[in-house]
Amino acid sequence: MHNIYDNDDFFSRYKEVRLNPTSYNEMIEVPRIKELLPNLYNKTILDIGCGMGQLVQYMLEQSPIQITGIDISSNMIQKAKENIQDQHVTFLNNDFMEFDSVADYDVIVSSLAFHYIEDYKGAVQKVYNHLKQDGVFIFSCEHPVATATRSDDLWSHVPDMYDHYKLDHYFESGVRITRWLQQDVMKYHRTMEELLNTLLEAGFRLERIVETGNTNLSLEFMNHVDIEKINHRPSFVIFKVVKE
Repeated sequence: MHNIYDNDDFFSRYKEVRLNPTSYNEMIEVPRIKELLPNLYNKTILDIGCGMGQLVQYMLEQSPIQITGIDISSNMIQKAKENIQDQHVTFLNNDFMEFDSVADYDVIVSSLAFHYIEDYKGAVQKVYNHLKQDGVFIFSCEHPVATATRSDDLWSHVPDMYDHYKLDHYFESGVRITRWLQQDVMKYHRTMEELLNTLLEAGFRLERIVETGNTNLSLEFMNHVDIEKINHRPSFVIFKVVKE
């Protein structure tokens, strides 16, 4: 898994964005993740790429037995431990692909981490192996329409009221380098077909796909330019699958 979050300058800029209550995460992705979560009472949960622990904090309010948060970034785990001290929560600074647990989980979640994983098929199989029977896996990643282009300038400035997002090289899966927060960030583009079929081939049953658009929060708090950009194309996709 690619780790840029232990670059201290980048992480400082990232915190400003991520902790902004009107960020795309908080307005667009997080509300939809929360909608998909099952009843967490008395459940065991693994959060892959737990970051600073925001989703862990939310899930903790639903009285699970145990939550394990794992993140490759030591900066993320340090902040998560500062934010949450609870006997029902354990944070681990580790790469999920090297993670080994004797425990199986009722629920595994991951928010915007899987587009940093090179071996997607291996990661999906690992999740499957760590879930209990009928366990639930929910994860989000950047939408393939958003990650496909190889262009440095993501928006096409044609004569129109609004800019248009570029879509090219869609069927060419692989590495994408994106300029974000003054840094080159490496991610992995995969088609919707690859994302979904890999889950099915691992043995999961699909329960729900969400392509994120505007939410009540974004419509209330975002400006009209951002609202139109969100309407133009989905930023994220969220999968909810069940182990059979």
